Amino acid sequence: MLSHLKKVSQVEGVELMVTHLGVTHAVVVKNCKDEFGAYVSYKTMKTYYEDHLDAATRLRDAQTLEEVQERDRHIEGEKNTRRGG
Repeated sequence: MLSHLKKVSQVEGVELMVTHLGVTHAVVVKNCKDEFGAYVSYKTMKTYYEDHLDAATRLRDAQTLEEVQERDRHIEGEKNTRRGG
């Protein structure tokens, strides 16, 4: 958990999230609108973490193009399930 001596502005919060969460500026701005400011809920943080973990696993374990494509389909299905889609 990050701790600050002063309240973080939305601009500073966006910069921190882009830098430390590895998501795009557009995603962070949308998140700020959806979650009422420079704040990340546990659920959103968990989704970011799982997405990064899935990508790292896919890169680590890829053997052939067919395996990569199959994993991508499986991972995308799992993401949709987690997000309720």
